[in-house]
Amino acid sequence: MSKYDLLVESELLTKFNKEALVAIYRSEQIKYAYTQICEILEAAKIPYIPLKGALLRAYYPEDYMRTSCDIDILIQEQNLKPAVEKLICNNYTCEKRNYHDVSLFSPERVHLELHFSIKENMSKLDAVLKDAWNYASLEKGSCYKFSNEFFAYHMFAHISYHFLAGGCGIRALMDIWVMTHKMGITYSSAKELLEKGD
Repeated sequence: MSKYDLLVESELLTKFNKEALVAIYRSEQIKYAYTQICEILEAAKIPYIPLKGALLRAYYPEDYMRTSCDIDILIQEQNLKPAVEKLICNNYTCEKRNYHDVSLFSPERVHLELHFSIKENMSKLDAVLKDAWNYASLEKGSCYKFSNEFFAYHMFAHISYHFLAGGCGIRALMDIWVMTHKMGITYSSAKELLEKGD
């Protein structure tokens, strides 16, 4: 905002610039860790799918504008043990296993949610989410990506999960706008899947 003179010199501008610097620093840490994680999975020939912010960030005007507190990557459950072992060998620490992911931290304390499932523990949403790999195609090396329809479904399913579990913020709405206007992936492209997931 200060770049476009939307804030005049004031205490508010000083605070804004400080927060922007923190966001830039955090973004650079996340980008570095993300590259490192992908290299580790590639070297181990473990198929993986980057999720949510890992893909959306590139479509924001600046990377740091798409804030995130972690990195989300999906692998197949049978590859969970070797993937965790490889990450630990690269100085990642493993903290806990949740119902659909394992929490790991880089040496710089960047949080990785290594998903072995993207189900949300909501039966109607999970009727589609359980088949995530059926909607994935190889992009390069060991990196896969979701079809546009499934990418949109996953985004809306995840947002609805957060909304029903306690709320979601402005970032979710910004992601939808970016997905639609910058990636060309619309709500209607996922209509059939969304109806299936109720």
